[in-house]
Amino acid sequence: MSSILLPFNFRPYIIAIFGIGVILHIIANRRAWDKGFFIVNSSIFLVLVISLLYSADFHYGLKKLGTMLPLLVFPFLFSFLIKNNDLTMYVRENHFRIVIFFPIFVLIFNSVFFSWFVLTEFTFSETIKHYAYLVDNKLGDYNIHSIYLSCHIGISILILGFYILDDRFKTIQKIFWFVLICFLLMFLIILNKKGPVLSLLITLLGLIIFLKRRKVVLFYSAILILIMSISTIAIISDADRVQRYRELLEINYSEHTGGLDSTSIRLSIYQCALNLFKSNPIFGVGVGDTKDKLLNCYNESGYDDRFTIEAYNTHNQYLSVLLSSGLIALIVIVGMYFKLLQYSVRNSNIMLFIFLCFYLVEMLTENLLERQDGVFYFSFFICFSQLLNTPKK
Repeated sequence: MSSILLPFNFRPYIIAIFGIGVILHIIANRRAWDKGFFIVNSSIFLVLVISLLYSADFHYGLKKLGTMLPLLVFPFLFSFLIKNNDLTMYVRENHFRIVIFFPIFVLIFNSVFFSWFVLTEFTFSETIKHYAYLVDNKLGDYNIHSIYLSCHIGISILILGFYILDDRFKTIQKIFWFVLICFLLMFLIILNKKGPVLSLLITLLGLIIFLKRRKVVLFYSAILILIMSISTIAIISDADRVQRYRELLEINYSEHTGGLDSTSIRLSIYQCALNLFKSNPIFGVGVGDTKDKLLNCYNESGYDDRFTIEAYNTHNQYLSVLLSSGLIALIVIVGMYFKLLQYSVRNSNIMLFIFLCFYLVEMLTENLLERQDGVFYFSFFICFSQLLNTPKK
């Protein structure tokens, strides 16, 4: 949970330490391997590995899979833990002591670096205006893309809401967590990323619809209204924010230039990706060839030079899978994650539902699993939260 406070290059060591601990646990206790758990949670990685076999650019595909390795490692390690009744019982009873540190560390990260920018180089208003750029480019080994930082904030707000609803905690604790939610929401608005905000709102709406306990509905409805109210005030008070959200309704699309606002750029990328998919609908082009194929399409379609200079990916994880591995792969992966979502609702596992719903919605606008800042937390949280309702064997 503290990995966000560590330099970027330290995260592989965290996985290695966790892996060594699990291996020692397996050796000492002779734990069984849950093959089904492993296959479901690593399905997207396994599918992409198959597409590597027919990729022309094998080296790039291997590098890409290296970034996505947490999708294989965490399911493998947790597959030896999921049948440990003592461990799953401990996690059910003490998950607060593990998970609560994530939103706290996310808030510390934002508070420390925001303050550092204000105190060393920029005014308060300049830092607010350029914060998204600064965290992506001015933190050295701590650089993080503002979209992924916004995702961490959205998840943190949902985690804190989860614990506010827990009757085991005192009122004073819940008030403190609500204050943390307000500060995190402030940073989410400052970062001004549409995708994570919409993912948060849709997840809250999903919680209201599917988790029908009156207390849950009332609380998440209040949080939803709070977020929408603050977001609306923040948006209408700033012309740049108004324009960013207006893009969702007023798309300045051009077949040849692709447009240059974020929404139109995505639509142009989607057009190229879908055209490539139509030429390779069953097996895709291979995970190693998606980048070159898209760049060629941008050039051949006469898109603005920005598309090739920035080397835009598909900006949609499902479309990326469709392009790299074909329709069958997408059906398998969507089916697997739908099964997990259904499982979370059936077992009232709110935490698993939160992580699945938020990340699966965010994948509609980002290749969340193709950057370490996204895949590391996605894979860990999805696997970890399944410990909360694993039935005894």
